[in-house]
Amino acid sequence: GGGAPSDSTFVLRWLLDHAVRDVGIAFMYDPEVVKIAFAAGQEARLKVRLGGKTSEASGDPVDLTVRVHALSRDYQHEFPQQDGPAIFVPAGDAAVLECAGIYLVCNSHRTQCFSVKAFSDFGLGDLKIYVPKSTNHFMSGFGQIAARVFHMAAPGAIPPVMQQIPYQHFDPRGYWPWTEEVSPE
Repeated sequence: GGGAPSDSTFVLRWLLDHAVRDVGIAFMYDPEVVKIAFAAGQEARLKVRLGGKTSEASGDPVDLTVRVHALSRDYQHEFPQQDGPAIFVPAGDAAVLECAGIYLVCNSHRTQCFSVKAFSDFGLGDLKIYVPKSTNHFMSGFGQIAARVFHMAAPGAIPPVMQQIPYQHFDPRGYWPWTEEVSPE
């Protein structure tokens, strides 16, 4: 939820390098790959260069041979609310790509993943591992169903340690968590 480009590849690369299977990752922002998947059609097999396109903080693009598992135009992602109806967040066109037992929910409108619906809406409701690309908002949708939740400190544009974020237009001195002092404002 800090404004990251949502195209980082560090976790995907680790999963591939360690042959982890039965995993879903959402959302991977890559509008060009989504266009290619739509042009190829469902069940098509193709080679793509996924993610890592926004900046060096996103990691390197990953070259993959994928199968197009599912497609959805103008996908609306459910964001559950504690007290009240869910909010639906536009995720743009969505293409679910499968590679080596990893399902990648790619989208054309940058957003974070709020709930397991990002997977179950595409028939992926029974995976062993879900990787919601989100800082903490995912807890409302995943916290109650997850056997365990791991907060990862993967590299990227918005590391989970706020002191490591290289702010350019904000002076963090005097603000928590950079200091224990409370801002006078």
